Amino acid sequence: MARWLRHRLSPTPHLPLSLHRNSPLHRDTMSAHDAPFVAWTRAIAAVGLGLTAGYTTSISISSMKNIYRVPTLSPRDRLHLWSLTFDSGAALMRPLIPLLTTLLATSAYYATKPALYVPHNWIASQRRAVLAVSAALTLFNFPWTFLTILPIVKKLKVIEAKIVKESKDGDAISTGDTDYDIQSWTKLHHVRSLACTLAFTLSVLELVSA
Repeated sequence: MARWLRHRLSPTPHLPLSLHRNSPLHRDTMSAHDAPFVAWTRAIAAVGLGLTAGYTTSISISSMKNIYRVPTLSPRDRLHLWSLTFDSGAALMRPLIPLLTTLLATSAYYATKPALYVPHNWIASQRRAVLAVSAALTLFNFPWTFLTILPIVKKLKVIEAKIVKESKDGDAISTGDTDYDIQSWTKLHHVRSLACTLAFTLSVLELVSA
């Protein structure tokens, strides 16, 4: 009789100890859920990074190569086309990079570790670190641009301004070897394309694994 009473009074005796309400596993399971806004920040960041990676990669593998495939384009023409490409990219990246970095950093800060019952894989178990690395790769575009790319941009922009002035005043101004500088810019831009692609890949892997 005493054994029967103890059995009846014990909390949920038919459940394993790990699933009792006060067990560590139960507490982890109940708490291992992101806040609702984290799902949105992760998803928006992944979509934004996809657009960013696609845009920067298209410049690397298409836009800058195509301006050298048209034999009728002069160095001045190529300089103007490069300038338009740079201006459109800069207008897009200036607001987008800080926004995506903020979304990824916020997701990394508020993301929770998966519940113990979820099948483990490296991405899921390290999702906060993965999101943080993705944020760092995204933000990397700014210092890389300012330290390595901006000096070339300033040089080419000065030459372009002189060409525009020449067309108005009728002066003959040498453009120098602008093709060399454009190609140097393109090589440095490849690094930005790679960083954005890696950030996008990590964000997608984290999104589908959690």
